[in-house]
Amino acid sequence: MKKFKGTEEEWVQGATFFSEEEEQPVYWIDIRVGDNKIASVKGIHYDIPNEECIANAKLIAAAPELLKALQESQKYLVELGTTESGEAYYNNMQAINKAL
Repeated sequence: MKKFKGTEEEWVQGATFFSEEEEQPVYWIDIRVGDNKIASVKGIHYDIPNEECIANAKLIAAAPELLKALQESQKYLVELGTTESGEAYYNNMQAINKAL
């Protein structure tokens, strides 16, 4: 199986840039590894609502862990012998290959 070539350390949702008032729009959210920003999720300037912007940032921050979990589940599917006709196996491989 291919190896992930991206940043190996933990990805975290960093600072959220918006007004302190709850109704104010999110401008962007940083995704960080340590002190380094590796991604920025855009918000209101791109007509993306707060809830959607925050959800996108959470998903991106979790991406390396999700990929690892998917790769582990793929190993179990192989052990169970579901590689020939299993829809889960096929879907996992598609997602893994897309990420790598």
